[in-house]
Amino acid sequence: MSDYRAIAAVTATLRQLIEEAVSTVPGVGNVKITTSRPDAVQSVGSSYEGVNIYLYQVQPNAAFRNSDLPTRSANGNLVQRSSIGLDLSYLLNFYGNDDALTSQLLLGRIVGALHSRPVLTRAAIADMVLRAPDESTIPDYLSESDLEEQIDLVKFTPVTLDIEELSKLWSVFFQTPYTLSMAYYASVVLIDGEQTPPPVLPVGERTIQVGPFPFPVIKRINGGSGPGGQILAGDELLVLGHHLDADEVEVRIGNEVVSPQEISGNRLKVRLPAQLRAGTHGLRVSHGIMMGVPPVSHQGAESNVVPFVLHPFIAEDAAGQALVSFTQPPKRGRRSSEPGMIDLELAPPVYLGQVVVLLLNELSESSPRAFTLPAPVREDETNSLQIPAGNVSPGTYLVRVQVDGVSSPFSIDEAGRFSGPQVTVT
Repeated sequence: MSDYRAIAAVTATLRQLIEEAVSTVPGVGNVKITTSRPDAVQSVGSSYEGVNIYLYQVQPNAAFRNSDLPTRSANGNLVQRSSIGLDLSYLLNFYGNDDALTSQLLLGRIVGALHSRPVLTRAAIADMVLRAPDESTIPDYLSESDLEEQIDLVKFTPVTLDIEELSKLWSVFFQTPYTLSMAYYASVVLIDGEQTPPPVLPVGERTIQVGPFPFPVIKRINGGSGPGGQILAGDELLVLGHHLDADEVEVRIGNEVVSPQEISGNRLKVRLPAQLRAGTHGLRVSHGIMMGVPPVSHQGAESNVVPFVLHPFIAEDAAGQALVSFTQPPKRGRRSSEPGMIDLELAPPVYLGQVVVLLLNELSESSPRAFTLPAPVREDETNSLQIPAGNVSPGTYLVRVQVDGVSSPFSIDEAGRFSGPQVTVT
């Protein structure tokens, strides 16, 4: 790798290559090679013949932008030596007698030389380093440059600049006339950080574990004890798919984690938590892999997510009767002082923020009535609900509870008709 002297070392080596290229150009006198701003070179005079090398832009190299991340641990300690990759953009300006086409002669010579030798070889860099103490054109500090130790060699590529780009580039040199130019792109220059990470203990034992890493796939979910296969709290679900078994298997339902009861390669059974709230949930299978000595569980693959709907249901007593009833309000004279209340026990519990609506359908063969009764706002989760009956007419009604848009199921008699749960309003 290379240190902070790398950029200057690239420019000095490029200058040396250009000096060697123009030294054998016939018909040209003492050609000067400079590394100044173009406006500073033009102030010398019109008789100046030479080539100016100007580094006008430095950009991070895209391939090396994040190659050394992270360089520090979470507590700030250095874990590896930092390194940044840079791309250099050079502008080569050619000066000489226009009538004698000197500038064009120099341009052709240098373009041909860089095309045949587009790489800064380690030998060329080492030669520049050896000359640094003796030649005035090479700064003394470059004698300690280690650019030749860089893993990647620096390569020069000609850059095409259109009229607009040339105009923008030359506009930064105030009142400087344009001269014949050629742009080159040098990539990549690696600069190492100066800090060295502290030594770490050697690896005591190397363990390699090889095994298949299949991703579980869920095809469908079967189950549900309600009518039509509706899924209720506490039901056992059968999950069908591929590659469902592993060292450790967890079933994730929303934020809940459940261990399967039975599992094989293409099916598993899982019982839903009793407290899982009513509504739509996503089910996925998560694998854990035992690795290391001693074996420790590591996160493995996860399956696709398959949605299902968990329906609420009205609880029943030991005799199988639905726990729903109507409470007659107290009377004052001929009228009730307040509406009656419909009491019911619901499973799973209704949580704070869930919207609950009571749906009543009258059991009548002629002009049955239907009512929708919103439940009062609750302050906490509860299984017991009290919903004002309002203006519900007396009669016997089928009862459904809708939680977040999901309704509780009806029971069905032998004739295939809805038979319950029922409540009688008096």
